[in-house]
Amino acid sequence: MAEHSSGLLSVLKYADKLMKYSDFQNAIIYYLSILKVVGDSPHVYVRIAHAYRFLGDIENSKIHFSKAHVLDPKNFIDYYKADESINPFETIRSISIELSNDCNYSTWHKKCPAHDVLDKKTLSSDMVHKILDELSIISYTGELMWHLYNEPLMDPRLVTFIKYAKSVCPASVIHLWTNGFYLTQAVADEVVNAGASRITISAYTDAEYERLSKLEIPIIHLIEKVGELDLRKEMYSNEEIKSCVPCITPSRDIVVRFNGDVVICCLDWKNSVVFGNIYNQSLKEILSSTRYKEVSKSLRYGIKDEAICRRCNWKTWII
Repeated sequence: MAEHSSGLLSVLKYADKLMKYSDFQNAIIYYLSILKVVGDSPHVYVRIAHAYRFLGDIENSKIHFSKAHVLDPKNFIDYYKADESINPFETIRSISIELSNDCNYSTWHKKCPAHDVLDKKTLSSDMVHKILDELSIISYTGELMWHLYNEPLMDPRLVTFIKYAKSVCPASVIHLWTNGFYLTQAVADEVVNAGASRITISAYTDAEYERLSKLEIPIIHLIEKVGELDLRKEMYSNEEIKSCVPCITPSRDIVVRFNGDVVICCLDWKNSVVFGNIYNQSLKEILSSTRYKEVSKSLRYGIKDEAICRRCNWKTWII
């Protein structure tokens, strides 16, 4: 597979381009040529299923969706079969709890959605505990994070939340993402002692990178230099992209905004697709809702009904 990967990705991109221009018959031919090299691939089977669906050949579409499901049942629930019995927490690998909408770097970073925030707000402590308590019931083992567009270390409650998360979800991976501005050796020690499992630090200047590199952090950690911010702030004005590439983000990465909204993904900073609100619903109720199930299920098969999804050019799958 490795020696063919570059060529295969080129073929895949070309076949996806054919799909974009509605040349479904030839797209199928190229997808099948990939399968001859790699053998079975659920991601390719899903693309073929879409091509047949667009051609009106529902029988062949069902066959290929089913093949994807058999190969990877966790990520590819059979699109043509009901999945009401699926545990809503079964596929979740991470939950981001945005503690506030405040970031100390937001005034510098004009490309960051937090740059335009004037009304600073925080997610209540009761709601954070409510989420963690619910996760404790299912013995949650995935990642717990405290950010979206905020800087977690600005929140004086953070260490208390980490301690509580460690006590009720001891098997979870408590992951702190920070821009490092407030991270000193004393703060790092406090975070580690509270129960953090990992720390990822974004250093925005060479001087900060050098300073942060000198910290002694006895858990898994990464210090990365950050250049230009991405263009997610322009996401809603992008031209629509004709793509049937599957996306598993809402099925696996849950985002709770500072106001309690559970949104489709981390790119949806305008909260354009909201599945529910933690202030008046439980997380299980939100993830069991018809809206959440329909959207996440469709995206697993590349069916993009939401406007933000039709404009998204983030790559979520490769062969």
